[in-house]
Amino acid sequence: MSIARPVGVNPIDQWPLTVRNYRLAILVGSVCASTPATGIVQGTGFSLASRFGRPGPPARRHAFGGDILDGVGHTTAGEGEQLMSNLRQSNSVNAGVGSSWRIVTGALLQESNSFSPVPTDLAYFETGIFRTGPESLRRAAGTGSELGGFIDEAEAWGVSLIPTVHACAATGGPILPTDRDVLFSSYFARLEAALRGGPVDGVLLSLHGSWVAADDEDLDGRLLEETRRRVGPSAVVVCTLDLHANITSRMATNADALVGYASYPHLDMRETGVRGARLLFGALSGGPRPRTVFRKLPLVVPPENSQTTGGPIAVAKAAEAIVGKLPGVLSTSLFTVQPWLDVSDLGCSCVVVLDRSATAVELAGASDGMTSVLQALWDVRDAVRVDLVDPGVAVREAIRGNSASVITNSRNASGTGPVLLVDSADSPSAGACGDSSTLLRAIIDAAPSRETRVLLTLVDPQAARIGQSQDGSRVTVDLGGSFDHRLFAKVRFGGIARHVEDTTVRFGAGVGDGLTAELGDVTVIEGDDGPDSAPGLSVMVMSRPVACYDPEIYRVAGLSPENASVVVVKSATNFRWTYGPIARGWIYVDTPGAATPNLKSLPFTRISRPLSPWDEISEPLPSDHEAFGDAHKRAYTRANGSLPGGVTAGARANASLGFPFYVSRASGSTVFDIGHRPYIDLVTSNGAALVGHGHPRISEAVTQALSEGMACAYDGPAQIELAERLCDAIPSFERVRFTTSGTEATFYAIRLARAATGRTRIIKFEGHFHGYNNPLAFSMWPSPDPAISGPLGSPRAMPETTGLPPSSAAEVTVVPFNESEILLKTLDVVGHETAAVILEPINYDAGCVVPDPGYLELVRRETEKRGIVLIFDEILSGFRTGVSGAQGYFGVTPDLSTVGKALGGGVPLSAFGGRADLMSVLSPTGPAIHTGTYNAHLIPVRAGIAFLDVISGPDFYPEVLRLSNLLHTELRKAFTAAGLPVRVQGLGARFAMYFGLEPDVEVTRYRHAASYDRILHRAWAKEMVKRGVYTTPVWHHGISAAHSESDILEIASRAFDSARAVVGSKVAQSN
Repeated sequence: MSIARPVGVNPIDQWPLTVRNYRLAILVGSVCASTPATGIVQGTGFSLASRFGRPGPPARRHAFGGDILDGVGHTTAGEGEQLMSNLRQSNSVNAGVGSSWRIVTGALLQESNSFSPVPTDLAYFETGIFRTGPESLRRAAGTGSELGGFIDEAEAWGVSLIPTVHACAATGGPILPTDRDVLFSSYFARLEAALRGGPVDGVLLSLHGSWVAADDEDLDGRLLEETRRRVGPSAVVVCTLDLHANITSRMATNADALVGYASYPHLDMRETGVRGARLLFGALSGGPRPRTVFRKLPLVVPPENSQTTGGPIAVAKAAEAIVGKLPGVLSTSLFTVQPWLDVSDLGCSCVVVLDRSATAVELAGASDGMTSVLQALWDVRDAVRVDLVDPGVAVREAIRGNSASVITNSRNASGTGPVLLVDSADSPSAGACGDSSTLLRAIIDAAPSRETRVLLTLVDPQAARIGQSQDGSRVTVDLGGSFDHRLFAKVRFGGIARHVEDTTVRFGAGVGDGLTAELGDVTVIEGDDGPDSAPGLSVMVMSRPVACYDPEIYRVAGLSPENASVVVVKSATNFRWTYGPIARGWIYVDTPGAATPNLKSLPFTRISRPLSPWDEISEPLPSDHEAFGDAHKRAYTRANGSLPGGVTAGARANASLGFPFYVSRASGSTVFDIGHRPYIDLVTSNGAALVGHGHPRISEAVTQALSEGMACAYDGPAQIELAERLCDAIPSFERVRFTTSGTEATFYAIRLARAATGRTRIIKFEGHFHGYNNPLAFSMWPSPDPAISGPLGSPRAMPETTGLPPSSAAEVTVVPFNESEILLKTLDVVGHETAAVILEPINYDAGCVVPDPGYLELVRRETEKRGIVLIFDEILSGFRTGVSGAQGYFGVTPDLSTVGKALGGGVPLSAFGGRADLMSVLSPTGPAIHTGTYNAHLIPVRAGIAFLDVISGPDFYPEVLRLSNLLHTELRKAFTAAGLPVRVQGLGARFAMYFGLEPDVEVTRYRHAASYDRILHRAWAKEMVKRGVYTTPVWHHGISAAHSESDILEIASRAFDSARAVVGSKVAQSN
């Protein structure tokens, strides 16, 4: 089927005919079907086993956990049929239950290889599978695919699936964005058509999980995100994934359930579809609604030794099976990740699908379980890695046959047969091109004798046609590097050409039995005694890369691998099954290529470090011990030699740890300490990282500013644009000026108010923080004890720092927040000399104390009546509840306001602004000076524009607020379950935890907030850091848009464990 393209876009035509269809690994022909006895896909259809680039054994139906396996990783036919019979019987009671449900389904599958020299275009899918509408279901029915599993389970429940698209392609380079858009448009057009018919109850998607484009390293996550946006939060979205998926927060946030293959080789694709559909249908029929949590491991492993049917990975799979039996757990999946992805969040993962109503205890159990699975995988990482042999050495030792480098094939008891030279780096089914000349060069140099038969395949479309015109003649051709010119030089080879007529391969050696592949043009060149040759070498030259794991590849060309001495195999794993009966053993060769297991040899540039095998990592997973502090203490000792207290700001001395917490880098929702230990971040740079650490849009903006020269002390179009954007967004901003820090912003706001009114007194509120300016550095966090801080009706102005002149205290009046009568009395006394009333409209610096209904309106009314400038300090509250800040949220507009923290997206930027008449008092139009060389520097200005772009997206605040509310709910559950009294309350993207206060009593006054138990909070915060969540014993905390639902649930799980540890410590002390 041809895929419709935008006018003027035809990327296929950019390639010559012989090149553009080279990805025809397995051609689409007749409809795929499953034989009743084995479930093996038959006919000349696309290989459901090999479409992802790693051809697996036949799609035989086997147990979900891989338990029902014979000695070579297959389910026997009888066991498979018994299993499916049991499944059908268990579903018989569900017949007709789902007849009214509206379930959309589809499949968009491709595995990307970032190092493939040829990008994916629409031809990959046109020569793979591309079907739409009812045809996509009709032709998938009865197959061993996930979509086939969806269909079977839907029939059992009486569900009529609404089809969209079934698109599958062989592994290739990152897809061209224009071609990606065509595929996405096809899918979303059908999804939107379904939505026009009424709300959708659920979505069943089959994706790979390692699909990237040049402009997006998480296409699967993007597809799920855009699907969720269209179907809404009430629809249940379930997605099946390949075992080599790279799990991301975007995937986990937008899918209720992620369900992966249990086996590699992939024996359970259909069963994975059944499991996914069953989760969805069960939820809609009154069962548990699923939700996904996951943990990642900074580890990448090559596929050569990562089979689940035995060997090192079996240890981790055994741990996973235990987790699957825990209360509240609906599904588990271990993902060993596609290793040739150059993306920022690469790593193995463990996913647990939980009952959405799981208790805090069950959530903690799942979290501990994921840790145990990943720790088991980490412990066998060295056993999974591949011992590679130099090509020249490998060829010589393979010819000798009995070298220690040869891995013995235990399936061949005779000990005879060829030695396989495994060139997995050039495996077409893993995204390489099959055109490597490395082993050809090494074999020619080794000069095998005529009695030493050596077979090799090589893809070269031009040379593959030479046999048509010169069959039986001696030819000399330059082979190799047809596609990957970067890695492979042409190697001259001469010999007798033999044209091969029938180039259709029928697989039949235990993997993909009955499937066929078209090799295109094929010429065999038999080496001889002439120049540039080797008499024992036969080179099979093909025009199309195909899955090269089956000896039938050679047999179709009249070559006999069982009678050869050495056979080159371009496959990572499946050859172990197909060559099992005939091979003596094999050698993994250290060859270059897009699919090399020597991952360090590839030019990775985007992966986040540290990551194994590139780096030595002492502690890959957070664990409950205090050794993490050793690196910090060493850094603290060093820092004390140059920094007062070892820190650059006093607030960075972590009171719960007893030493500063030093960070090496940050990404998304995670910070990494100087020991490279990851932590989910609850501090989020004191609120500056609202969009997450290192957001791509912010990074791009900074890069743009760097390219523009970073000129200081100049204004330009960027500064004007940001000013206009802020004036449009913030209700009080008619004019705006920029500063670097929040302290500067409030300093200038106070100066401006004094200059405009001619008065000097400032009224501030107890527990409100406005930076350390002299007139404002009072009563930020005073004691709640009236004997210290004065009576509630007339609080003392308590200095928060030494070094203040006595006149500062004389010019400030402190009043309690949310006490209307006290404010009115104070204004009656000092209002005539007051320049400004300044407050936090949401008192986040006391945790999260919100104004009483009508209180802000009262303050606005009374200040306006008295000619007092009302200043909302929104350095912290700005952008937490929406683009317009707290003033927009509450509908109260001050005269001046400040914004900052989040505004720069992690780059220092603050602003103050307000009424045009007030702002005109600033120089150069007025006498109040505001200036500075670094004000509105181009880097933070560009970052500020990008920040506004990000938060202005339609989904930004709904999602951030949803996750914030979820976190509040889950924390309440965790503290209650642990028996620790904590009041959790929040608004927008910041929240408070008041330890020791009544959980069900809202905190509405500062002195109530300040009576919380600081010792408990410090103890809990220390336990959280030990468990991999960074928090500090301060008043307010928050999440970012980069936090996923999985992050939220992990925070709650570790909060429960930490609270339980604190309670246990208290009990032990009392005894």
